[in-house]
Amino acid sequence: MKKIKLGAFLLCALAATVSQSEAKDVFMLPEVVVTATHTENTLEKVPVTMQVITQKDIKRSGAYDLRSLLRHETGIMLKTALRGGGHEVMIRGVDSDKTLILIDGRRMIDEADSSGLGNKKGIDRININEIERIEIVKGPSSALYGSDAIGGVIHIITKKSKEKSTTIGATRTETDATGWYRFDSGRQGNISATADIKVNKTFRDKIAEYEKSNNYGTDQNYDFTMNYFMDDDNYFTAYYNYYSRHGQGDNGDPKKPLVKTDGMPGGMPGKGGKPNVGKPGGMGGMSGNSNAGKSGGMGGMSGNPNAGMPGGMPGKGGKPNAGMPGGNDMGMKMMKWKMEEYKAVKDFSDHYQKQTYGLSYNGKKENYTWHIQAYGGTFDWYDDYVRNGRLEDINENQNKLYAIEGQTTIIVNPVHRITLGGEYVYNFVKGTNLGEKGKNIEKYKDLITATPMGDESHTKYMSEENISTRAIYLQDEISIGKFFLVPAVRYDYHSVFGGHTSWKWGMTYMPTKELRVKMNYGDGFKAPSVCQLYFDIRRLMGPQYVTVYGNPDLKPEKSKNFDISVEMNKGQWNTSLTYFDNHIDNLIKSEALDEVNHIYQFKNISKAHIKGIEHALGYHINDFLEFRVATTWTTAKDDISGEYLMQRPRMTQLYQLMYNDGKDNGFNATLWCERYRDFYYTGGSRMHPVISRTSYHIFGLTMSQGISSGTRIFGTIENIFDKKDLNADIEGRFCTIGFEHKF
Repeated sequence: MKKIKLGAFLLCALAATVSQSEAKDVFMLPEVVVTATHTENTLEKVPVTMQVITQKDIKRSGAYDLRSLLRHETGIMLKTALRGGGHEVMIRGVDSDKTLILIDGRRMIDEADSSGLGNKKGIDRININEIERIEIVKGPSSALYGSDAIGGVIHIITKKSKEKSTTIGATRTETDATGWYRFDSGRQGNISATADIKVNKTFRDKIAEYEKSNNYGTDQNYDFTMNYFMDDDNYFTAYYNYYSRHGQGDNGDPKKPLVKTDGMPGGMPGKGGKPNVGKPGGMGGMSGNSNAGKSGGMGGMSGNPNAGMPGGMPGKGGKPNAGMPGGNDMGMKMMKWKMEEYKAVKDFSDHYQKQTYGLSYNGKKENYTWHIQAYGGTFDWYDDYVRNGRLEDINENQNKLYAIEGQTTIIVNPVHRITLGGEYVYNFVKGTNLGEKGKNIEKYKDLITATPMGDESHTKYMSEENISTRAIYLQDEISIGKFFLVPAVRYDYHSVFGGHTSWKWGMTYMPTKELRVKMNYGDGFKAPSVCQLYFDIRRLMGPQYVTVYGNPDLKPEKSKNFDISVEMNKGQWNTSLTYFDNHIDNLIKSEALDEVNHIYQFKNISKAHIKGIEHALGYHINDFLEFRVATTWTTAKDDISGEYLMQRPRMTQLYQLMYNDGKDNGFNATLWCERYRDFYYTGGSRMHPVISRTSYHIFGLTMSQGISSGTRIFGTIENIFDKKDLNADIEGRFCTIGFEHKF
């Protein structure tokens, strides 16, 4: 709280200083945005807190993917996902699956509704070279966008056809290589078209301390868009996208263990020492105490046996395990299985294929505009697990999405306009992730899997489910003197949960041209996904099976949000200060039903209160140099347990010093430093987790240099001083280099 008060004091002091400054004004055209209100407004006018990443920002950033581009935005946190891969995209501390990502106004189709990954892998599949700009809306936006927008909206707007041209480029990092191509026909009579191609290859690498490889392979992304113009204000757009990935992983060297010896169940206690207490396993020798409180283990000579859990052969002079199954047979099986695991050759592969397509119509008359679009697609994914040449696990799933949306905006008079819209979204899922919990159950495959207790035979099933949402929304925009008021309401009818009404009220007060006060109050909601409702998944994850069940009795997650911000531009200065407060009820989490056998189920088990302050400050030192600092203080707690939410820092701070020589194809450079304080994470073992925290800072440098007209080279060094902390997702120095040429 002291820091929050200090931030407010500094902003007031800065405002006083800026108001007295006689520095030359920096002239910039007003930024026009469309995501905040579904209509065109200037960035300064819209009530919500927004950030816009322009094409100029993208080039200057040196970003090689969407993750590296978003990481430097105020209030946005990106971390590697702990389960399933991909990246968490959190806005103001709200979980990844509650942030809606749109591409040209369309919802993404991926594996989100079946695997529980949300948008964690979706952002990794987006071709950054196609992006014209990104508009980020912070705070609940369910009054316009419905479910999934509790945290906010990230709207990716792709490049439109401008002129006849061809662009080629390539990027090389330590882990992968990417090539891309763009073809633009320009306006040819009534028609224009673009085609984008991106090919990526991830190289095989070995994970430190193991002989297990990363997930490596190839990705291809193809996009085609065509416009037909009846006139400049009325046109049709058709598009098609195809994405595929073929990846695999392996342990490569069967002479070395796939996992650490102290991370496996069982084990014989060490010679003359104590065993691993509170963790599974460890291989040992003679004359020690046996592992207490955990599974497996053979008792050493003159030692105490395993107490309270299955397994273990009692040591000489010790008492046998009482009241529990196991004894000699289980202990020997555990040790035999562990030795087999050391020798096993294991391979994993995954395959993704996505197709999306659609048609939209945009029209404009003197007093009203309209937009209609219909789109759909399929996302198929398949993975398998092979051990010593034997197929032990296999999964196959398909997700289909179909949607139609339309809206019209009526200009009542120069200071008043109304927007009315509707949306229908249908989602169909079929696959092994639903097992026997869905409809139309069918047998998929019989499998035999090696387990600590011996080979296990089981049958995989697949089934299908679908959900749909119908919605209508209404928004009013009213300008009254220095006030801009935007009330909005939306009604959603969900095929499982029935009707839900979301509303929001926003206001912007502009006492002067340089000063703005913005305020919002409203609610948001997120309906449970197909996976959270109907999951019946039993998958081999490492050396054991993990089972996750859905829960058809889940309730939608709901939020109440309030935020207020002050923005100021004066001379060479610009600054903003925002306070946000978000209460989220009925949070859905997976709860352990059986820790020993790794069985979980989704439940409404939590409430969260996330509040904080965002402060941004920018200063144009001269025509070439600009300095920025952005700070976010966040308090994110579970209201039930009182514990801090994991994978979130209490404070993040970004310093940037940017140089731009002012030429269209000149030299750009940015030196930056990221600071994180009190980053909370879960340490210890899975059975005995320990909440820990860490603080750190890392430095980076990006540069871009034009060589000739239409050609530039660029590069980035992240984490210059090679800091490593896997608990905070810091893996050391990372470098990229690339080029782009436009014919």
